[in-house]
Amino acid sequence: MIKRYLGISIVLVLILTVINISFDFKYQTGFHKNEVDTIIICKPEPVLKFQNKIKENSGLIFYRNLFWTFNDSGSKNFFYSYDSLKRKIVQKFVLAEANNVDWEDIAHDSSYIYIGDFGNNFGNRRDLVIYKIPKKYLSEANNGMAWAEEIKFTYPEQTDFTCFLKGTEYDCEAFSYYNGFLYLFTKDWINRITRVYQLPVIPGTYNAKLISSFDVDGLITASDISPDGKTLALLGYKDYTPYLILFTEFSGNDFFSGKKIRLNFISIHDAQTEGITFTTNSILYISSEKAKLPAQLYRLNIDKWKDILYKPDI
Repeated sequence: MIKRYLGISIVLVLILTVINISFDFKYQTGFHKNEVDTIIICKPEPVLKFQNKIKENSGLIFYRNLFWTFNDSGSKNFFYSYDSLKRKIVQKFVLAEANNVDWEDIAHDSSYIYIGDFGNNFGNRRDLVIYKIPKKYLSEANNGMAWAEEIKFTYPEQTDFTCFLKGTEYDCEAFSYYNGFLYLFTKDWINRITRVYQLPVIPGTYNAKLISSFDVDGLITASDISPDGKTLALLGYKDYTPYLILFTEFSGNDFFSGKKIRLNFISIHDAQTEGITFTTNSILYISSEKAKLPAQLYRLNIDKWKDILYKPDI
């Protein structure tokens, strides 16, 4: 009899678990401190397919009502502005005296655009750099040329630079500007966590400052922070399924101290999502490069989950 009831209990637990994660707005709570509070399965809206010139896009920002992106490792030192309404590239810029070793993400503040050349799949790079580009150069008057200063850095915790594909804790494909600093979110091939590091925006050479870490249960490929500074979005994938983790109600740069919800994008399994940007505090755009699915742009409105993301207005 005991075995019978035990078997029934196990079946009921499995059924409830499947129901709990299978529908939009159904979510799980009560995870330990370093895990998400809520899991939601949702479907980002496909907006358009990118043209071949940016089929390997990696990184995304929204500036001057245009999307800005570039192609990643092995590509030329070009970046592009893209009009999503006209569905075409507006202008190509050449970043003078810069190499595209492995450009992976792009960020910006009121005066500068930052391009992160810090992709490190083999874990052996000693030339990690972020290019700081004045926005005033991004005009037709400069005939598509742009110039940058360099923010060079190392991870002080890294002591082993053995070349080993996808076997390093010190790969990175995501960073964002926030309150006067740049924040990098690592792509940890070994532990499936992310570490957040802080860098100044002043050109120079630095040891990146470790702030904290979080168990993202996957690999992080892009990040952005909402215009009001209240929401951090980390884009990633696990078993070739893209996901997004949203962090809110955090204190200062302790991004993982508040609420966190995970959105699993099962509907776009096999999409190689590489870029993310807020256009408003509630609208996100996600870009993917060409892989098993075409290079595309997706849209997501997170306002529908505001009740579990933010404290209610009083």
